Amino acid sequence: MEECPRFFKCSVNKCLLDSEIDLRNELEDEPKCRMAKSIRLRIGTKYKLPKLGLTNREYAGYKKWESKSEEEKEEIRKQMTKVRENVTPKSSER
Repeated sequence: MEECPRFFKCSVNKCLLDSEIDLRNELEDEPKCRMAKSIRLRIGTKYKLPKLGLTNREYAGYKKWESKSEEEKEEIRKQMTKVRENVTPKSSER
């Protein structure tokens, strides 16, 4: 937890980087962690946290992605590239 860049200023009781997160209570109207997922994942992986510093939803998606074969992952990447090409305007169209 102390490696989190916001550790000394944060007031979240149920920190996603706490190895004992399941023992903590979430307070009513408590703010949620706003640290970037990539930073939480890096720290969570380093310390082998049970859910790698991810929310339940993020962790479920992570596990689903990791369960796919490399071929399936590559096909999804190709599909996403096509989608992004159709959504992102070309520099000549701006």
